[in-house]
Amino acid sequence: MDDEEPRGGPWLKQNPVLPPQVILLQLDTGDSVFLMLRQSRNMEWKFISSRHRVSKSMDKKQPGMHLVVDPSSRYMAIGCSEGLFAIYALHPREELKKQYAHSSNLRYVASERHIYLKGTILKMEFLYPAAGDDDHIILLVILVFKGKSRMLLYEWQTGQDLRDIRAHNQRGHLLDEDHRMPSLVIPLTLRSAFILVFETFMAIYKGLLIGSLEIYDFPLRDFRYEKENRVLPHHGLHSEPLWTAWARPTRTPQHARHHDEIYMVREDGLLILLDTYPEDNLLNGLHEIGCLRSHCGPALAVLDYNGYDCSSGDYLIAGGESCIGGAYLVSCPVFLLFLVLSYSPSFL
Repeated sequence: MDDEEPRGGPWLKQNPVLPPQVILLQLDTGDSVFLMLRQSRNMEWKFISSRHRVSKSMDKKQPGMHLVVDPSSRYMAIGCSEGLFAIYALHPREELKKQYAHSSNLRYVASERHIYLKGTILKMEFLYPAAGDDDHIILLVILVFKGKSRMLLYEWQTGQDLRDIRAHNQRGHLLDEDHRMPSLVIPLTLRSAFILVFETFMAIYKGLLIGSLEIYDFPLRDFRYEKENRVLPHHGLHSEPLWTAWARPTRTPQHARHHDEIYMVREDGLLILLDTYPEDNLLNGLHEIGCLRSHCGPALAVLDYNGYDCSSGDYLIAGGESCIGGAYLVSCPVFLLFLVLSYSPSFL
C-alpha cells in the first residue's frame, strides 16, 4: 500500500488511498470491469468496480475473445473473434489518484483506437521492450486468413496519438505450416523474444523487431511423469495433450535481469519450468516439476510464498473445466535443485 496519509476532500477523508493493484475482468458482453479491493478505516473490505462500455462497432463480433495488457499497465488491447481489435490508452496512476480523491467511480480509459483487419484473430500479446526502452510499446497479433497464419506487429511510443499506430507490414510475417496454430504465445522479458507452444514442441522467436528473425525449435515430449503413468488419462481428439496455460513467477531484480522463468501446464496436469536467458537460443533449461493430478485449463497463477516456517517458494493456483483445480507449493529447496540440474547438457 502507499505510505502517504489520506488528506483533502470529503471522499478521501473517509477512504484509504488508491489501492496498489487493479484486476481487469472481461465480460462476455464485451464490457471491461476494473475491480479493486479497499479496506476502510474500520477494517472492513469492499470491492469497488468501474465499467468501460464496448463500442457498438465491436458489439456483434464477440468482443473480449482476446484481452492483453502491456507490461507497464499503460495500455490494453481487446480483440474480437475476427476482423477487429481495439487499443486502449489507460490513465496514469497520478490521474487515477486525483479521480479517487473525489469519487470511487474511476475512469481508467483515456483514449481508444479501433483497428480493422481481414481474418480470424488467433492470438494477441504485448511483447517486452528492450532494457532501458520503457516507453516502447509492442503488440503482436497472429491472424488466420485463407488458411494461412501471419504475425502482425504494432509499435508505438508512450503518449503517441493512437490514430498514428500502423502495422509494420500490412501483409505481416507468414508462419511456417507446422507453426501456424500455436496453443500458447509467451512473451519473454529478454530481447523482445517470444515463444509459440504447440502439442509436441515449442519455438522461440527473436529478432522480429529488427527484421532478422531467428527461430529455434525445442521438443516437448518423453517426460518422466508420462513414463511412470503419473499424469491423468488423456481423452482428447489430439494424439498429444495440449499445453493450456503459463505463468511467470516473481524473482529478484538481479536474477530477472539475466533469466526469465516460465511455468507451463498441460491439460493432463503435467507442470514444467522453462528457464531462458539472453544468450544464443535463449533456452537455458527445461525442467519437470511434477504432476498436479488435476485436469488443467487456461487458469494458472503464481504467487510469491513466504511460509510461517521461514520456507519460501512459488504458490501455484490452477483450474480447469469440470474439475476442482487446486493450489500447489513449489518449495525453495526443490526449485534450487532444478536450477542446479539446468546446467546438465542432457536435460532435453
